[in-house]
Amino acid sequence: MERRGTMNKRPVLYMQTDPRWKNKPYQVKGETATIGGSGCGPACAAMVIETLTGQTCTPEDTCKWSVDHGYKALNQGTYYSYFAPQLAAFGITCWQLSWTSGYHSPKAKVHDQALEYLKQGYYLIALMKAGNWTSGGHFVLVWWADDKIRINDPASTKDRRVNGDVNTFRNECAYYWVVDARAHNRGAEQEDEMDQEKFNRMFEAAMGQYREKLRDNDCGKWSQEARRFAVEHGIFSGSGTAPDGQPNFMWEDLLTREQCAQLEAAGVEPELRFDREDMTVWASPEALGRVYRNLIANALRHSGGGLTISGRAGAICFSNPLPPGSRPDPEHLFDRFYQSNPARAKGGAGLGLSIVRELMERMGGQASARITDDTLEISLSFRSV
Repeated sequence: MERRGTMNKRPVLYMQTDPRWKNKPYQVKGETATIGGSGCGPACAAMVIETLTGQTCTPEDTCKWSVDHGYKALNQGTYYSYFAPQLAAFGITCWQLSWTSGYHSPKAKVHDQALEYLKQGYYLIALMKAGNWTSGGHFVLVWWADDKIRINDPASTKDRRVNGDVNTFRNECAYYWVVDARAHNRGAEQEDEMDQEKFNRMFEAAMGQYREKLRDNDCGKWSQEARRFAVEHGIFSGSGTAPDGQPNFMWEDLLTREQCAQLEAAGVEPELRFDREDMTVWASPEALGRVYRNLIANALRHSGGGLTISGRAGAICFSNPLPPGSRPDPEHLFDRFYQSNPARAKGGAGLGLSIVRELMERMGGQASARITDDTLEISLSFRSV
């Protein structure tokens, strides 16, 4: 059941420039920022929260939450990772749609994906870059799109900014965060409109967009062993050599060439154990690629040799033997800057696994760790498809 012709409900409007709080601090140590100058992100969050919960929630409230939880960026605005946990604190689902900027790329597929979400009853928080809406960076709340982009702008009520030109908007929007407002916009009886078929279409578009970036045919410096490993594991495909003698391979898998190079350099050939070849999970391809990269880097940095990647319905597990004398604490493994043994660590600031957990939670999943018989197992559990 689709309801594309009915406009979403306009959210509550809050201005970061409201005299009640525009001069109040939104700052961390070392700066003098105010809500009026830097509070556009929390102002958008406040609009969403009050609209969807009915609870009074002002930009002053959300700016305080942002500072208290470490999401205010020094001498800048608000970290991109702010929206999902802030809205989750009120039971609202939100995730970043793409980790690749759409700024000055008006034909990028991410813009089509975002506008499709609006038609399904979602709201969008959009980060605008230099142009009509800002000279730097500015968050706005998008609630509908027809011949114009309908916007709650926390810093302006000018018509060109609240009823934006579609082409200008697509050219100047860099990133989107999707907010599940379906129950509010459609009514409870239509909450389940995202059926398997629709999800598959959106997932296919996102996957194609991400994989297209990996298909660059740049594999001329690879050893024969590395190429053989990549072909055998389905990482790229091709006919081997073009008529001019150059390699003819196209990258096909979320395991990137730099990861494969790292594995080869470390003498590690991962063992893959999946219970089915067509396993599907609910995830952002770009975020999942980042998760994979961080887990592989962690295994290479802290492994006693060997890496096993296994998968079953809704879960993927990375496991590797621990080097002698290493015993990390699974309870703190995902903490920021945690290092079980700094003297043994081969570089890195201890952020990799904390990013894994944050990205998994943004996608509605979880990351967990345990140690079994001197083997570290990191499991990724995904939202049900």
